[in-house]
Amino acid sequence: MRITKNDIALTMAKKYEISQGEARLAVDTVIKEVISHVLAFDEVYLCGLGTFKLRQYEKRAARNPKTGERVEVPARSKIIFTPSEKLRKLPLYS
Repeated sequence: MRITKNDIALTMAKKYEISQGEARLAVDTVIKEVISHVLAFDEVYLCGLGTFKLRQYEKRAARNPKTGERVEVPARSKIIFTPSEKLRKLPLYS
């Protein structure tokens, strides 16, 4: 099953008796704030969920497994998510 931002907003609207527009705005604001802080190299910790951070990878040399030819892998950035202790204790991690 896949859950979307809209699904979260609809659940918030019903649970907190606010309009769907207000709920969508709240969800969008949280997501935009997380993204902007992660891109500024801040760690974003959401209690009970986990930590988002940006990891830098330097350029490196690798080998093509098919041909054995040396290949340069360019530097890149990647957003990393580390689940919280509470999340890791759930049965799905057992």
